[in-house]
Amino acid sequence: MIRKNKRGDVPVMILVLGVFAICALVIISIIEVESDKQKYSSGVLEMDEMNSKIEMYNFYQSIKMPEEKINELLEVKTDSSGKNYISVEKIGFVVKYYI
Repeated sequence: MIRKNKRGDVPVMILVLGVFAICALVIISIIEVESDKQKYSSGVLEMDEMNSKIEMYNFYQSIKMPEEKINELLEVKTDSSGKNYISVEKIGFVVKYYI
């Protein structure tokens, strides 16, 4: 005669449901991170673009290019206080570098 241990069934069931719940949360977390990844990676691309513009600005100054030509090439802007800056603007993201 086979006797079942009915007291052991409940903890095993709780363990199985707990493992399933943890796996489901991990999968949901990974999906959330992947969807947010595009927002954060776009900022990195803008920073790279800004670094390139800063390097070009420094190079043009080192070869003694006229300031007007540099401003035209790099689309240098002036703010309300009269300071010049280079900017990279994308949807929801702005990077400014004051010269």
